[in-house]
Amino acid sequence: MARTPSTERQRLGVGGAKLPQEFLEVADGGLVRLIVPDAIIERVAAGFRFTEGPLWLGDRLLFSDIPNNRTVCWRELPEGPEVTTFRTPTGNANGLTLDRQGRILRCEHSGRRVSRLEPSGEVVAIAERYQGKRLNSPNDVVVRSDGTVYFTDPPYGLRNQSEGREIPFNGVYKLSPSGDLEALLTEFERPNGLAFSPDESVLYVDDTFRHRIRPASPREGRRPAMRSTVPPSDPPQAPLDVGDAGEASPPARTPRLRTSATSRR
Repeated sequence: MARTPSTERQRLGVGGAKLPQEFLEVADGGLVRLIVPDAIIERVAAGFRFTEGPLWLGDRLLFSDIPNNRTVCWRELPEGPEVTTFRTPTGNANGLTLDRQGRILRCEHSGRRVSRLEPSGEVVAIAERYQGKRLNSPNDVVVRSDGTVYFTDPPYGLRNQSEGREIPFNGVYKLSPSGDLEALLTEFERPNGLAFSPDESVLYVDDTFRHRIRPASPREGRRPAMRSTVPPSDPPQAPLDVGDAGEASPPARTPRLRTSATSRR
């Protein structure tokens, strides 16, 4: 069990000022109703190689340490923060989320699948092949309120982003509650993070190489119609958080809002 060093704090650029290296880009002014302009960013843990996929599980924050092939658990105890390994190996998991039953879903880079962690500890593959061909390397995943799973599948987890590739496109997929897998979008260069609008009528997908956040319709029974794109940001890969920001906070933490993020710096 490892202890984190003292937290490092720096000002958040919500009020207009940008930090030299890191800031939060606000696309909707409504965010300032939840986060005050002089809010701070806290670095609560460090020493990882490449972090992704933050997920609150009760009062614990889980995230992926991809090259180290593990899921890390951070929690705040009375005596101070604690960092432990939640699970290893993970198939070099990236994105994490919960399904409607509260089970952890994860996108496995080296496993080339989306898997589910059962309460017993068993790992079950829920999406591994499309039309008989292995997926590239699932990256990020979200679950709609009806239980439908959406995930992105760029080639980042493949050696040289090409070795062993069986599918010729980098897709966005939809997995129905009955297990049917559909390729919804195939024209992305590098689909990455994704999130729903509050009413779930729009699925936002980050097309990293094109520096675009692409809105699409996730409606049942039809292929999503692409809408207008969001212009590139500076920096081009600023994170997107769509919806009720309170969902990013662990329970019983109000009125202090806490969101989670990972950094590659």
